[in-house]
Amino acid sequence: MQPAAVVRRRERVSSPSRFLLGIALLAACTCALLFGLPDVVNGAVRLAGLEQPAIFHPTSYSQDCNPDSCAPKTDGYLSGTGDGVSFPDKIPLGRPVPVRAPVWAWGWGRTLLLGTSDAIVALVTGLFLTLIGGAGCVILGVAFVGRPSTGQSRARSAGSIRP
Repeated sequence: MQPAAVVRRRERVSSPSRFLLGIALLAACTCALLFGLPDVVNGAVRLAGLEQPAIFHPTSYSQDCNPDSCAPKTDGYLSGTGDGVSFPDKIPLGRPVPVRAPVWAWGWGRTLLLGTSDAIVALVTGLFLTLIGGAGCVILGVAFVGRPSTGQSRARSAGSIRP
């Protein structure tokens, strides 16, 4: 009878930099997940026509810039809730405007959706961020947390064996 082949496993080396990278990536995925959710909710509610009427009180102007250009927007608050929101255009200050209130005025959900096209863009963008963030969290959770190192596996196995 021939001796059984000895299989040697390579021990996984855990380093502080790998741990910090995992935490940073997990935080980024969680942020994408959380920032995408309000857009999904507000876009879906706007398309379904279930938003509540509110009054927007414009207080100041600002700009919404991307790498190619900038667009004016008006910042203000909603009567009743006091939520700070942005109107995606320049409107006169001090003149309240009737609008449809977002259901979830948080993160990127603070911009008022003015029509169906805004709602579709918000919904698609939010779904993309939510799916990327959610998938990233699951993948990172499995990659960094779900697999114990071989030393931990041996210790668990040895502790469960009775003489």
